[in-house]
Amino acid sequence: MRRLVTLAVVAIITAVGSLYWLYDGDLEEAAEPVMAEWDASALATSAGIPEDE
Repeated sequence: MRRLVTLAVVAIITAVGSLYWLYDGDLEEAAEPVMAEWDASALATSAGIPEDE
């Protein structure tokens, strides 16, 4: 169990460090492409739900 926690911590530190290096220290900019902006009407339309419901 201790090895799993160590592996997870090292993986997280490596991922954050890589993003920090790639984006020159701007981690907020690195997270922008991942964060989706939700548009309820567009999601409903693509799901086939009429707008009046």
